[in-house]
Amino acid sequence: MLSFRSLSKSFGLLLLGFARVPSAAFAAAALIGVGFSLVFPSLAVEAVRPIPIENRGTALGAYNAFIDLSLFLTGPIAGIIISYAGYNAVFLTCAAGVFLAFCLTIAWPPATTSPRQLTPPRTELHQEIVILRLSDEVRCLDSGDFYRR
Repeated sequence: MLSFRSLSKSFGLLLLGFARVPSAAFAAAALIGVGFSLVFPSLAVEAVRPIPIENRGTALGAYNAFIDLSLFLTGPIAGIIISYAGYNAVFLTCAAGVFLAFCLTIAWPPATTSPRQLTPPRTELHQEIVILRLSDEVRCLDSGDFYRR
């Protein structure tokens, strides 16, 4: 499914690069928007999949930071390309970049470890704390006190 989304975005950028009428540009913008809106969360899922559960928030933050960095750098780089080769060239260059990312995504081997294998096993001390907490809650409920310690 991720490959279809990347190809949709790449096709939209190609269409925008060769568009001669506004309706083609609008259709291309729709394809690009659909492609980006679907690729961004899909890649986020793949980026955090091999990360242990307790570190996934940090990994997702790093993923978002690098997406923001890429969007920040796109404007000046696109401006340089536009100044030398025109507007059509920037869209064709972006289409080539998206297609290259698509090829890398297809060629990259999938993660073989599941998140459950990466999480550390619970130690006996941790299990005892959980049991103590449960027994405290049960004791509080049995004594008529409806608060948790």
